[in-house]
Amino acid sequence: MNKQVTEQWELEVLAGLESIIPGIRSHSLLVALSGGMDSVALLRILVKHKFAVKVAHVNYGLRGEESDGDEAFCEALCTELNVPFFVHRSGADVFKPGLSIQAVAREIRYSWFEVLRQQEHCDFVLTGHHRDDQAETIIMQALRRKAFRMFQPIARLNGHVVRPLLGVTREEIRHWMEKGEYSWREDSSNAEDVYLRNQVRNRLIPELLKIQPSLSDHMEERVVLYQAQYNLLERAIVPHLGEIINGNEGNQTIYLQNILHLYGQDGSAVLAYLLDRLGEPASVGNQVIRLMTSDTGKKVLGLKGIYYRDRDRIIQSPYQDMPQEVWILPGISEVVYGKWKLSIREFRPSGNFIPEKSSEILVMDAARLKWPLRVRPWAPGDKMKPLGMEGSRKVSDILTGLKLSPPVRESAFVISSEDRIIFVQGYRIANKVRYRKDTRRVLEIRITQNV
Repeated sequence: MNKQVTEQWELEVLAGLESIIPGIRSHSLLVALSGGMDSVALLRILVKHKFAVKVAHVNYGLRGEESDGDEAFCEALCTELNVPFFVHRSGADVFKPGLSIQAVAREIRYSWFEVLRQQEHCDFVLTGHHRDDQAETIIMQALRRKAFRMFQPIARLNGHVVRPLLGVTREEIRHWMEKGEYSWREDSSNAEDVYLRNQVRNRLIPELLKIQPSLSDHMEERVVLYQAQYNLLERAIVPHLGEIINGNEGNQTIYLQNILHLYGQDGSAVLAYLLDRLGEPASVGNQVIRLMTSDTGKKVLGLKGIYYRDRDRIIQSPYQDMPQEVWILPGISEVVYGKWKLSIREFRPSGNFIPEKSSEILVMDAARLKWPLRVRPWAPGDKMKPLGMEGSRKVSDILTGLKLSPPVRESAFVISSEDRIIFVQGYRIANKVRYRKDTRRVLEIRITQNV
Protein backbone atom coordinates (compact mmCIF):
# COMPACT_ATOMS: atom_id res chain seq x y z
CA MET A 1 0.00 0.00 0.00
CA ASN A 2 1.56 3.30 -1.13
CA LYS A 3 1.62 6.29 1.20
CA GLN A 4 0.87 9.88 0.22
CA VAL A 5 4.05 11.91 0.77
CA THR A 6 4.58 15.63 0.24
CA GLU A 7 8.01 17.21 0.59
CA GLN A 8 8.89 20.90 0.38
CA TRP A 9 10.81 20.36 -2.86
CA GLU A 10 7.70 18.81 -4.40
CA LEU A 11 5.79 22.06 -3.84
CA GLU A 12 8.76 24.00 -5.24
CA VAL A 13 8.68 21.82 -8.37
CA LEU A 14 5.00 22.63 -8.89
CA ALA A 15 5.65 26.35 -8.38
CA GLY A 16 8.62 26.13 -10.76
CA LEU A 17 6.48 24.52 -13.45
CA GLU A 18 3.99 27.34 -13.18
CA SER A 19 6.78 29.94 -13.47
CA ILE A 20 8.29 28.23 -16.53
CA ILE A 21 4.92 27.79 -18.26
CA PRO A 22 2.19 30.02 -16.80
CA GLY A 23 -1.13 28.20 -16.79
CA ILE A 24 0.53 24.80 -17.26
CA ARG A 25 -2.41 23.01 -15.62
CA SER A 26 -4.49 23.83 -18.68
CA HIS A 27 -1.99 22.08 -20.95
CA SER A 28 -1.77 18.43 -22.02
CA LEU A 29 1.59 16.94 -21.01
CA LEU A 30 3.58 13.97 -22.37
CA VAL A 31 5.79 12.38 -19.70
CA ALA A 32 8.93 10.47 -20.78
CA LEU A 33 8.94 7.36 -18.58
CA SER A 34 11.94 5.00 -18.52
CA GLY A 35 10.80 3.12 -15.42
CA GLY A 36 13.69 4.52 -13.41
CA MET A 37 13.32 6.31 -10.08
CA ASP A 38 13.38 9.88 -11.44
CA SER A 39 10.78 9.54 -14.19
CA VAL A 40 8.49 7.44 -11.96
CA ALA A 41 8.64 10.15 -9.27
CA LEU A 42 7.84 12.84 -11.83
CA LEU A 43 4.85 10.91 -13.17
CA ARG A 44 3.47 10.18 -9.70
CA ILE A 45 3.76 13.84 -8.66
CA LEU A 46 1.95 15.04 -11.79
CA VAL A 47 -0.84 12.49 -11.42
CA LYS A 48 -1.15 13.23 -7.69
CA HIS A 49 -1.68 16.92 -8.44
CA LYS A 50 -4.22 16.28 -11.21
CA PHE A 51 -2.19 17.26 -14.29
CA ALA A 52 -3.45 16.00 -17.67
CA VAL A 53 -0.71 13.55 -18.69
CA LYS A 54 0.07 10.85 -21.21
CA VAL A 55 3.14 8.60 -21.03
CA ALA A 56 5.82 7.71 -23.61
CA HIS A 57 8.29 4.83 -23.17
CA VAL A 58 11.10 3.73 -25.54
CA ASN A 59 12.25 0.10 -25.63
CA TYR A 60 15.60 -0.01 -27.46
CA GLY A 61 15.90 -3.78 -27.08
CA LEU A 62 19.53 -3.43 -25.99
CA ARG A 63 19.17 -5.39 -22.73
CA GLY A 64 16.89 -8.19 -23.91
CA GLU A 65 14.52 -9.41 -21.20
CA GLU A 66 15.48 -6.53 -18.93
CA SER A 67 14.33 -4.01 -21.56
CA ASP A 68 11.06 -5.87 -21.97
CA GLY A 69 10.69 -5.89 -18.18
CA ASP A 70 11.06 -2.10 -18.10
CA GLU A 71 8.33 -1.78 -20.70
CA ALA A 72 6.00 -4.13 -18.78
CA PHE A 73 6.62 -2.18 -15.55
CA CYS A 74 5.81 1.15 -17.20
CA GLU A 75 2.66 -0.17 -18.79
CA ALA A 76 1.49 -1.65 -15.47
CA LEU A 77 2.20 1.65 -13.67
CA CYS A 78 0.19 3.59 -16.24
CA THR A 79 -2.69 1.13 -15.82
CA GLU A 80 -2.53 1.65 -12.06
CA LEU A 81 -2.54 5.45 -12.45
CA ASN A 82 -5.11 5.36 -15.25
CA VAL A 83 -3.02 7.31 -17.77
CA PRO A 84 -2.58 6.59 -21.51
CA PHE A 85 0.61 4.63 -22.32
CA PHE A 86 2.53 4.67 -25.61
CA VAL A 87 5.63 2.62 -26.45
CA HIS A 88 8.18 2.81 -29.27
CA ARG A 89 10.36 -0.25 -30.00
CA SER A 90 13.39 0.83 -31.98
CA GLY A 91 15.31 -2.45 -32.28
CA ALA A 92 19.03 -2.80 -31.62
CA ASP A 93 19.88 -2.78 -35.38
CA VAL A 94 19.55 1.03 -35.56
CA PHE A 95 22.77 1.52 -33.57
CA LYS A 96 25.53 2.03 -36.16
CA PRO A 97 29.05 0.81 -35.37
CA GLY A 98 31.40 3.57 -34.26
CA LEU A 99 28.66 5.83 -32.92
CA SER A 100 27.82 6.45 -29.28
CA ILE A 101 24.94 4.18 -28.25
CA GLN A 102 23.74 6.83 -25.80
CA ALA A 103 23.81 9.56 -28.46
CA VAL A 104 21.85 7.43 -30.93
CA ALA A 105 19.35 6.45 -28.22
CA ARG A 106 18.86 10.10 -27.33
CA GLU A 107 18.20 10.98 -30.97
CA ILE A 108 15.68 8.14 -31.26
CA ARG A 109 13.69 9.03 -28.17
CA TYR A 110 13.52 12.80 -28.66
CA SER A 111 12.57 12.43 -32.32
CA TRP A 112 9.78 10.02 -31.37
CA PHE A 113 8.67 12.16 -28.42
CA GLU A 114 8.14 15.07 -30.80
CA VAL A 115 6.22 12.95 -33.30
CA LEU A 116 4.03 11.53 -30.51
CA ARG A 117 3.55 14.96 -28.91
CA GLN A 118 2.07 16.31 -32.12
CA GLN A 119 0.11 13.15 -32.84
CA GLU A 120 -1.52 13.16 -29.37
CA HIS A 121 -1.97 16.94 -29.30
CA CYS A 122 0.22 17.40 -26.23
CA ASP A 123 1.75 20.79 -25.54
CA PHE A 124 4.97 19.76 -23.77
CA VAL A 125 7.24 16.77 -23.13
CA LEU A 126 8.42 16.40 -19.51
CA THR A 127 11.55 14.47 -18.51
CA GLY A 128 12.92 13.45 -15.10
CA HIS A 129 16.36 15.09 -15.23
CA HIS A 130 17.44 16.33 -11.78
CA ARG A 131 20.20 18.43 -10.23
CA ASP A 132 22.74 15.59 -10.11
CA ASP A 133 22.20 15.03 -13.85
CA GLN A 134 23.04 18.69 -14.32
CA ALA A 135 26.34 18.32 -12.43
CA GLU A 136 27.20 15.12 -14.32
CA THR A 137 26.43 16.76 -17.66
CA ILE A 138 28.64 19.79 -17.02
CA ILE A 139 31.53 17.58 -15.88
CA MET A 140 31.10 15.31 -18.92
CA GLN A 141 31.10 18.27 -21.28
CA ALA A 142 34.32 19.53 -19.71
CA LEU A 143 35.92 16.11 -20.20
CA ARG A 144 34.70 15.63 -23.75
CA ARG A 145 35.53 18.97 -25.25
CA LYS A 146 37.06 22.32 -24.51
CA ALA A 147 35.27 24.82 -22.29
CA PHE A 148 32.83 25.57 -25.11
CA ARG A 149 30.86 22.47 -24.18
CA MET A 150 30.45 23.71 -20.62
CA PHE A 151 28.37 26.63 -21.90
CA GLN A 152 25.45 24.26 -22.54
CA PRO A 153 23.88 23.02 -19.31
CA ILE A 154 20.63 21.07 -19.34
CA ALA A 155 17.86 23.63 -19.93
CA ARG A 156 14.69 23.70 -17.85
CA LEU A 157 12.76 24.61 -21.00
CA ASN A 158 14.05 23.75 -24.47
CA GLY A 159 11.42 24.16 -27.15
CA HIS A 160 8.63 21.82 -26.11
CA VAL A 161 10.78 19.88 -23.61
CA VAL A 162 10.45 20.73 -19.90
CA ARG A 163 12.62 19.37 -17.07
CA PRO A 164 10.82 20.19 -13.79
CA LEU A 165 13.18 18.33 -11.41
CA LEU A 166 16.43 20.15 -12.21
CA GLY A 167 16.42 21.80 -8.80
CA VAL A 168 16.03 18.47 -6.93
CA THR A 169 18.81 16.06 -5.99
CA ARG A 170 18.81 12.31 -6.60
CA GLU A 171 18.81 11.66 -2.83
CA GLU A 172 15.78 13.87 -2.30
CA ILE A 173 13.91 11.93 -4.97
CA ARG A 174 15.03 8.59 -3.50
CA HIS A 175 13.88 9.62 -0.01
CA TRP A 176 10.48 10.66 -1.39
CA MET A 177 10.08 7.37 -3.31
CA GLU A 178 11.12 5.21 -0.36
CA LYS A 179 8.93 7.13 2.07
CA GLY A 180 5.96 6.60 -0.21
CA GLU A 181 6.90 2.93 -0.70
CA TYR A 182 6.91 3.37 -4.47
CA SER A 183 8.74 0.88 -6.70
CA TRP A 184 10.88 1.57 -9.74
CA ARG A 185 13.23 -0.22 -12.14
CA GLU A 186 17.01 -0.25 -11.85
CA ASP A 187 18.93 -0.28 -15.14
CA SER A 188 21.73 -2.80 -14.56
CA SER A 189 23.95 -0.99 -17.09
CA ASN A 190 24.05 2.07 -14.78
CA ALA A 191 26.32 0.13 -12.43
CA GLU A 192 28.78 -0.62 -15.25
CA ASP A 193 31.51 1.87 -16.07
CA VAL A 194 31.05 1.39 -19.82
CA TYR A 195 29.67 4.85 -20.54
CA LEU A 196 31.27 8.17 -19.59
CA ARG A 197 28.21 9.25 -17.58
CA ASN A 198 28.46 6.10 -15.46
CA GLN A 199 32.16 6.68 -14.85
CA VAL A 200 31.46 10.28 -13.78
CA ARG A 201 28.54 9.22 -11.56
CA ASN A 202 30.09 6.12 -9.99
CA ARG A 203 33.74 7.07 -9.69
CA LEU A 204 34.51 10.76 -10.24
CA ILE A 205 31.67 12.51 -8.40
CA PRO A 206 32.11 10.51 -5.16
CA GLU A 207 35.73 11.72 -5.06
CA LEU A 208 34.73 15.31 -5.88
CA LEU A 209 32.17 15.27 -3.08
CA LYS A 210 34.96 14.60 -0.62
CA ILE A 211 36.53 17.89 -1.72
CA GLN A 212 33.33 19.86 -2.34
CA PRO A 213 30.36 18.38 -0.38
CA SER A 214 27.95 20.92 -1.92
CA LEU A 215 28.96 20.00 -5.48
CA SER A 216 25.42 20.00 -6.90
CA ASP A 217 24.67 23.41 -5.39
CA HIS A 218 27.95 24.75 -6.77
CA MET A 219 27.18 23.43 -10.26
CA GLU A 220 23.68 24.88 -10.11
CA GLU A 221 25.16 28.32 -9.38
CA ARG A 222 27.52 28.04 -12.34
CA VAL A 223 24.74 27.13 -14.80
CA VAL A 224 23.54 30.72 -15.17
CA LEU A 225 27.08 31.93 -15.85
CA TYR A 226 27.76 29.18 -18.41
CA GLN A 227 24.52 29.96 -20.25
CA ALA A 228 25.39 33.66 -20.38
CA GLN A 229 28.82 32.85 -21.81
CA TYR A 230 27.27 30.56 -24.41
CA ASN A 231 24.86 33.34 -25.42
CA LEU A 232 27.82 35.67 -25.94
CA LEU A 233 29.52 33.12 -28.16
CA GLU A 234 26.33 32.61 -30.15
CA ARG A 235 25.93 36.32 -30.74
CA ALA A 236 29.46 36.45 -32.14
CA ILE A 237 28.80 33.59 -34.59
CA VAL A 238 25.20 33.93 -35.81
CA PRO A 239 25.76 37.14 -37.87
CA HIS A 240 28.39 35.30 -39.94
CA LEU A 241 26.60 31.96 -40.40
CA GLY A 242 26.08 32.55 -44.13
CA GLU A 243 29.83 32.98 -44.60
CA ILE A 244 30.92 29.86 -42.72
CA ILE A 245 28.23 27.24 -43.45
CA ASN A 246 25.84 26.63 -46.31
CA GLY A 247 23.45 23.90 -47.45
CA ASN A 248 20.36 22.07 -46.28
CA GLU A 249 19.64 19.28 -43.80
CA GLY A 250 22.11 16.43 -44.25
CA ASN A 251 24.11 18.28 -46.94
CA GLN A 252 26.17 21.08 -45.42
CA THR A 253 29.44 22.69 -46.44
CA ILE A 254 31.58 24.28 -43.72
CA TYR A 255 34.15 26.80 -45.00
CA LEU A 256 37.27 26.44 -42.88
CA GLN A 257 39.15 29.27 -44.57
CA ASN A 258 36.38 31.75 -43.70
CA ILE A 259 36.20 30.46 -40.12
CA LEU A 260 39.93 30.96 -39.63
CA HIS A 261 39.80 34.38 -41.28
CA LEU A 262 36.96 35.56 -39.03
CA TYR A 263 37.89 33.86 -35.76
CA GLY A 264 41.58 32.90 -35.95
CA GLN A 265 42.70 30.54 -33.20
CA ASP A 266 39.11 30.36 -31.88
CA GLY A 267 38.06 28.52 -35.04
CA SER A 268 37.76 25.15 -33.30
CA ALA A 269 35.21 26.60 -30.86
CA VAL A 270 33.22 27.96 -33.80
CA LEU A 271 33.29 24.57 -35.52
CA ALA A 272 32.16 22.94 -32.26
CA TYR A 273 29.22 25.36 -32.15
CA LEU A 274 28.26 24.52 -35.76
CA LEU A 275 28.34 20.79 -35.06
CA ASP A 276 26.10 21.29 -32.06
CA ARG A 277 23.64 23.16 -34.28
CA LEU A 278 23.73 20.22 -36.68
CA GLY A 279 22.79 17.91 -33.80
CA GLU A 280 26.07 16.04 -33.43
CA PRO A 281 27.14 14.69 -30.02
CA ALA A 282 30.43 15.79 -28.49
CA SER A 283 32.08 12.46 -29.32
CA VAL A 284 31.54 13.15 -33.03
CA GLY A 285 32.38 16.84 -32.67
CA ASN A 286 35.84 16.07 -31.30
CA GLN A 287 36.62 13.89 -34.33
CA VAL A 288 35.31 16.43 -36.86
CA ILE A 289 37.35 19.21 -35.22
CA ARG A 290 40.46 17.09 -35.89
CA LEU A 291 39.60 17.28 -39.62
CA MET A 292 40.70 20.92 -39.48
CA THR A 293 44.30 19.67 -39.49
CA SER A 294 43.74 16.53 -41.62
CA ASP A 295 44.42 15.82 -45.29
CA THR A 296 41.76 15.94 -48.00
CA GLY A 297 39.74 12.71 -48.11
CA LYS A 298 39.74 12.00 -44.37
CA LYS A 299 36.25 11.33 -43.02
CA VAL A 300 34.30 10.98 -39.78
CA LEU A 301 31.06 9.04 -39.32
CA GLY A 302 28.57 11.25 -37.51
CA LEU A 303 25.04 10.92 -36.21
CA LYS A 304 23.68 13.26 -38.88
CA GLY A 305 25.87 12.14 -41.76
CA ILE A 306 29.44 11.59 -42.95
CA TYR A 307 31.95 14.47 -42.65
CA TYR A 308 34.75 14.73 -45.22
CA ARG A 309 37.78 17.02 -45.37
CA ASP A 310 37.87 18.46 -48.90
CA ARG A 311 40.65 21.01 -49.36
CA ASP A 312 39.58 24.13 -47.39
CA ARG A 313 36.12 22.76 -46.59
CA ILE A 314 34.40 20.13 -44.48
CA ILE A 315 31.49 18.54 -46.30
CA GLN A 316 28.59 16.83 -44.56
CA SER A 317 26.95 14.13 -46.67
CA PRO A 318 23.96 11.92 -45.77
CA TYR A 319 24.28 8.17 -45.34
CA GLN A 320 23.32 6.40 -48.55
CA ASP A 321 21.28 3.23 -48.30
CA MET A 322 22.75 1.62 -51.42
CA PRO A 323 22.02 -2.02 -52.31
CA GLN A 324 24.97 -4.36 -52.40
CA GLU A 325 24.31 -5.41 -55.99
CA VAL A 326 21.69 -5.42 -58.75
CA TRP A 327 21.81 -7.37 -62.00
CA ILE A 328 21.10 -6.23 -65.55
CA LEU A 329 19.75 -9.17 -67.55
CA PRO A 330 19.12 -9.42 -71.34
CA GLY A 331 15.81 -7.82 -72.31
CA ILE A 332 15.50 -5.67 -69.15
CA SER A 333 14.82 -2.01 -69.96
CA GLU A 334 15.27 -0.46 -66.54
CA VAL A 335 16.83 -1.13 -63.13
CA VAL A 336 16.97 1.04 -60.02
CA TYR A 337 20.11 1.23 -57.91
CA GLY A 338 19.70 3.39 -54.82
CA LYS A 339 18.94 6.92 -56.00
CA TRP A 340 19.89 6.09 -59.59
CA LYS A 341 17.76 4.78 -62.46
CA LEU A 342 19.52 2.93 -65.28
CA SER A 343 17.55 2.89 -68.57
CA ILE A 344 18.81 0.18 -70.94
CA ARG A 345 18.22 -0.38 -74.64
CA GLU A 346 19.92 -2.57 -77.25
CA PHE A 347 19.76 -1.61 -80.94
CA ARG A 348 21.45 -1.89 -84.32
CA PRO A 349 23.30 1.37 -85.11
CA SER A 350 22.59 3.19 -88.36
CA GLY A 351 25.36 3.97 -90.79
CA ASN A 352 25.67 7.55 -89.54
CA PHE A 353 25.31 6.70 -85.86
CA ILE A 354 27.40 8.90 -83.56
CA PRO A 355 27.44 8.03 -79.82
CA GLU A 356 26.32 10.82 -77.51
CA LYS A 357 29.12 12.20 -75.42
CA SER A 358 27.88 12.41 -71.86
CA SER A 359 29.22 11.26 -68.53
CA GLU A 360 25.80 9.73 -67.79
CA ILE A 361 25.37 7.80 -71.05
CA LEU A 362 27.20 4.52 -71.55
CA VAL A 363 27.47 3.27 -75.15
CA MET A 364 29.02 -0.21 -75.56
CA ASP A 365 29.54 -3.01 -78.06
CA ALA A 366 26.92 -5.55 -76.92
CA ALA A 367 28.83 -8.47 -78.48
CA ARG A 368 31.74 -7.89 -76.14
CA LEU A 369 29.63 -8.16 -72.97
CA LYS A 370 28.98 -11.25 -70.84
CA TRP A 371 25.62 -11.39 -69.07
CA PRO A 372 24.49 -10.61 -66.47
CA LEU A 373 25.94 -7.17 -65.91
CA ARG A 374 26.34 -6.35 -62.20
CA VAL A 375 25.91 -2.92 -60.63
CA ARG A 376 27.58 -2.50 -57.23
CA PRO A 377 29.57 -0.02 -55.07
CA TRP A 378 33.22 0.29 -55.98
CA ALA A 379 35.60 -1.35 -53.53
CA PRO A 380 39.28 -0.91 -52.61
CA GLY A 381 41.39 -2.94 -55.03
CA ASP A 382 38.97 -2.65 -57.98
CA LYS A 383 40.78 -2.15 -61.30
CA MET A 384 39.82 -1.52 -64.92
CA LYS A 385 41.42 -0.64 -68.27
CA PRO A 386 39.85 2.77 -69.03
CA LEU A 387 39.26 4.07 -72.52
CA GLY A 388 42.01 6.51 -73.47
CA MET A 389 44.48 5.29 -70.85
CA GLU A 390 47.36 2.86 -70.97
CA GLY A 391 47.16 -0.31 -68.88
CA SER A 392 45.04 -1.00 -65.80
CA ARG A 393 44.16 1.62 -63.24
CA LYS A 394 42.73 1.36 -59.77
CA VAL A 395 39.19 2.69 -59.58
CA SER A 396 40.19 4.67 -56.48
CA ASP A 397 42.94 6.40 -58.51
CA ILE A 398 40.52 7.12 -61.38
CA LEU A 399 38.05 8.79 -59.02
CA THR A 400 40.79 10.72 -57.23
CA GLY A 401 42.18 11.93 -60.56
CA LEU A 402 38.77 13.33 -61.50
CA LYS A 403 38.98 15.59 -58.42
CA LEU A 404 35.53 14.62 -57.19
CA SER A 405 34.39 15.73 -53.77
CA PRO A 406 34.76 12.96 -51.16
CA PRO A 407 30.97 12.29 -50.85
CA VAL A 408 30.58 11.88 -54.62
CA ARG A 409 33.68 9.69 -54.78
CA GLU A 410 32.52 7.48 -51.91
CA SER A 411 29.05 6.90 -53.41
CA ALA A 412 30.18 6.07 -56.96
CA PHE A 413 29.22 2.66 -58.36
CA VAL A 414 30.71 0.37 -60.98
CA ILE A 415 29.28 -1.99 -63.59
CA SER A 416 31.02 -5.29 -64.22
CA SER A 417 30.78 -7.97 -66.87
CA GLU A 418 32.10 -11.44 -66.02
CA ASP A 419 33.81 -9.94 -62.93
CA ARG A 420 35.64 -7.38 -65.05
CA ILE A 421 34.78 -3.74 -64.39
CA ILE A 422 33.55 -2.08 -67.57
CA PHE A 423 32.30 1.22 -66.20
CA VAL A 424 32.92 3.60 -63.34
CA GLN A 425 29.79 5.64 -62.75
CA GLY A 426 29.52 8.49 -65.17
CA TYR A 427 33.26 8.91 -65.68
CA ARG A 428 35.10 6.08 -67.42
CA ILE A 429 34.28 3.13 -69.68
CA ALA A 430 36.57 0.15 -70.21
CA ASN A 431 38.47 0.10 -73.48
CA LYS A 432 37.42 -3.49 -74.23
CA VAL A 433 33.68 -2.78 -74.50
CA ARG A 434 33.83 0.61 -76.21
CA TYR A 435 31.75 1.33 -79.34
CA ARG A 436 33.68 0.73 -82.58
CA LYS A 437 32.92 1.44 -86.22
CA ASP A 438 32.37 -2.31 -86.79
CA THR A 439 29.97 -2.66 -83.80
CA ARG A 440 26.83 -4.51 -84.96
CA ARG A 441 24.77 -4.20 -81.76
CA VAL A 442 24.88 -1.31 -79.29
CA LEU A 443 23.97 -1.54 -75.62
CA GLU A 444 23.14 1.91 -74.26
CA ILE A 445 22.68 2.68 -70.56
CA ARG A 446 21.37 6.11 -69.50
CA ILE A 447 21.87 7.04 -65.86
CA THR A 448 19.47 9.51 -64.26
CA GLN A 449 18.25 10.42 -60.78
CA ASN A 450 15.45 8.13 -59.60
CA VAL A 451 12.73 10.61 -58.68
